[in-house]
Amino acid sequence: EASRTAQLQFTSTLDGCSGNTISNYPITLNRTPIPQTIDDIVLCHDDSLNIQLQASPPADNYSWVMNWTPSSAPYATTGNTTSIIYVPNMPNFTTNNYVGILSAKATSSEGCITNTYQQVTQVTVKPQPIIDPFLSISVCNGNSVSNISVQSEIENQTYSWTYPSNEPNIGLEPGS
Repeated sequence: EASRTAQLQFTSTLDGCSGNTISNYPITLNRTPIPQTIDDIVLCHDDSLNIQLQASPPADNYSWVMNWTPSSAPYATTGNTTSIIYVPNMPNFTTNNYVGILSAKATSSEGCITNTYQQVTQVTVKPQPIIDPFLSISVCNGNSVSNISVQSEIENQTYSWTYPSNEPNIGLEPGS
């Protein structure tokens, strides 16, 4: 229920003397929309952020703010929308996750506005896994390949290898 209406009756008095009465004076109490929370969102770099804001009761417009950690995140931090926040292709700028807390205020068609920003969700943007360049390896036919050291500034990555479609298989089986 977005609003409630009641009929009021007003009576005037002055120093004990009765005045006129006005009956059936309508007054409407409109409810303030409260933004609803949604599940946390985890994105990889280059994914698009697409959030559908909703409120109860329904709202016509939203004002939103995203507080990022670290605060130097190069992503949108504020905006206004009718319901959708869309940021295409979240770029990669770091070797660590960016975490944003999205909060919103909602405005109803009657002009009622949420008093304070309400936390809606947490958005995590994961960095692009990057392999640091390394020197080429050369071995003689029949010899085994010693350990290949693959490194990156980003911890806990896994690595796999295959042959591009235009390269011959030289005996090192694809793997991880």
